[in-house]
Amino acid sequence: MSQITILSLYLLAAVAFTTSRLPRFESRARPLYIVALLLGATGAVMHGQAIFGLILPRYGFDLTMGNAVALIGFELAVIGLIAALEPTLRGISGGLILLAALTVMLMGPSGDTVDSASQSWQLRAHVLIALLSYGLLTDGAIVALYALVQERRLQA
Repeated sequence: MSQITILSLYLLAAVAFTTSRLPRFESRARPLYIVALLLGATGAVMHGQAIFGLILPRYGFDLTMGNAVALIGFELAVIGLIAALEPTLRGISGGLILLAALTVMLMGPSGDTVDSASQSWQLRAHVLIALLSYGLLTDGAIVALYALVQERRLQA
């Protein structure tokens, strides 16, 4: 799975979500939404497989800063796809998926895999849960910033 493929799927999904919210494309909003959902979901599945394959290789544990940021990007994409189910949030979903697309380029193996035999499953689970929790906290902050910007634009 190529990072460029995932990046392209995310970018196309972000454009389709955002375009589906524009009044000029109101007559084509439903087909654009369906295309965006399919592209975004395909990208998220590929992104998830790639990132978990990098973080948890077969015989070890490989965690880099780029992979941690890409994991946060994966969470952003999933949250964006869930938010897109609500028509009024599709513009924000486009922005979240755009951010997820930018994180894809940071994925990659470090070459310094830690042997999992020296780590208990509890330690590995703790690290993954902590990463996912930190990612959700970061995603919440990003969504809050998007909501703040949107609120200010509506009041202006």
